[in-house]
Amino acid sequence: MKVRSISMLLAALLGAVSSWAVAQDYPSRPVRVVVPYAAGGPTDVIARTVAQKMSENTGRSFLVENKVGAGTLIGTREVALSPPDGYTVLVASPTVAVLPLMSRSAGYKNEDLVAVAGLSNAPWFFAVPKGIPANTMTEFIAYAKANQGKLNIGIIGIGSSSHLLTQRFKVATGVDMTEVPYNGSALVMKDLMGGTVQAVIDGAATSLAAFKSGQAKLLATTSDKRQPNAPDVPTFRELGYPKIVATAWFGMFAPSKTPTSIRQRLGAEAIKALTDQAVKDRLIATGGVPWAGTTEEFIAFLAQDFPNWEEDAKRSGLKTD
Repeated sequence: MKVRSISMLLAALLGAVSSWAVAQDYPSRPVRVVVPYAAGGPTDVIARTVAQKMSENTGRSFLVENKVGAGTLIGTREVALSPPDGYTVLVASPTVAVLPLMSRSAGYKNEDLVAVAGLSNAPWFFAVPKGIPANTMTEFIAYAKANQGKLNIGIIGIGSSSHLLTQRFKVATGVDMTEVPYNGSALVMKDLMGGTVQAVIDGAATSLAAFKSGQAKLLATTSDKRQPNAPDVPTFRELGYPKIVATAWFGMFAPSKTPTSIRQRLGAEAIKALTDQAVKDRLIATGGVPWAGTTEEFIAFLAQDFPNWEEDAKRSGLKTD
């Protein structure tokens, strides 16, 4: 029995040493950072900002790839099913929580991904073109009801958090608008400013940029309180719609069987990147707040947040295929 116990202890110690050695050597080649959205949107900007600093800090390349399509399913599934070696990671938003519930052919489960690090938190804004004859949410709702079914509202991916928040908006206000799907924020904002779509619930980065350029009006935010970079924009809660409240978080994920030592190294490098002042300034400029907690705190946050989105998905009955 003693011999067996000693053998088991030695095996465990050797495994720990081997895992440590792997982490020490990691990364030894370029790491793919998959963004399941088109270039130019908030997820893309955050991923590129953090990846660049991680590259500088480690002396290894963290290369961002935009893998768009199927409401972010293509890029997300690719990472979930990738070899769990730390060389393919995902930067995602709350959409990742609902995809497996809304797609019959998702091909993966949420359990196939594991959180590595939180990167940023930001609100969504309800934006409309400058030409819309409404300067407040009350005026817009009245305008939309007078044109029931005739207006378009952009959504960033079928089944996405943008889509689910749009569903919440339509149910809460009784407004009927045609949903037009896009693969990224930059694309929908271009059409919003051009008047092809008359509204969108979008991330802070592109919404604030369009607002500051004078090409869009922001009528409400999904945050719990008004934002310092848009203090005159009321919250949906203020306007009497407490169910249209949510946070647009952004985080890094890896295949769930990625060795703990590598996940910890990845998380540590991502969090280290977030302490850089230039990175903080860039993320704040996108309308977000850099994640200030540990990986464990991000995992605990997701444990509370995922069920809210999953409930939305089930209640909506939406299916992406």
